[in-house]
Amino acid sequence: IAQNLGAKTMYIVNEASPFGQDNADSAEMLAGDYGIEVLGREEFPPNSTDFGGLVTKLGLIKADFLMACTYYDQATLLAIALKSSNVQFPLFVETVGPESQGFVDAVGEASDGILGVAIWAPGLQIEGSLEFEEGYLAKFGKAPIYQAAMAYSAGQVLQGAVEEAGTIDHDTLRGVLQSYTMLTSSGEHKVDETGYQIRK
Repeated sequence: IAQNLGAKTMYIVNEASPFGQDNADSAEMLAGDYGIEVLGREEFPPNSTDFGGLVTKLGLIKADFLMACTYYDQATLLAIALKSSNVQFPLFVETVGPESQGFVDAVGEASDGILGVAIWAPGLQIEGSLEFEEGYLAKFGKAPIYQAAMAYSAGQVLQGAVEEAGTIDHDTLRGVLQSYTMLTSSGEHKVDETGYQIRK
């Protein structure tokens, strides 16, 4: 998306946690493949609540693209801090937060133009997704969030593996799951030899 929008430079900020660091490492590694120069990277402590110093520094950065590898609370606070300081980037992406209505409600107008990542969303055109969505809505009275969809899909994978194994013995199931593939209501399930998800 950044390449398609003409971004040539980016700056990365991330929480100093495995999640934040892994996402930032990936962004930094992939940027060059898309002709984007990484101008720098800044880490902030886990569970940070004061982004004043970081926002002041970001105000001096002239990058086309800001990538923030954050959890929900920090994504919310960072978006508010950037808006209140009138620090803007042509493209601003946060790994967690913008996909949530709660983020939009908490951040208000500051959420305008911030891109996020959603690994599942209502209306997804995958077999079984609509049925899951309708069932969830009927039971809980609200649309499901992606965590609920992924949990449901994990249940589908476990059910399918148990049916294929014909037992609930852990060692047998582990063996089946190493090569088991299926289309869940949130996408295709397949893992590599280490158990790392490679399709969804």
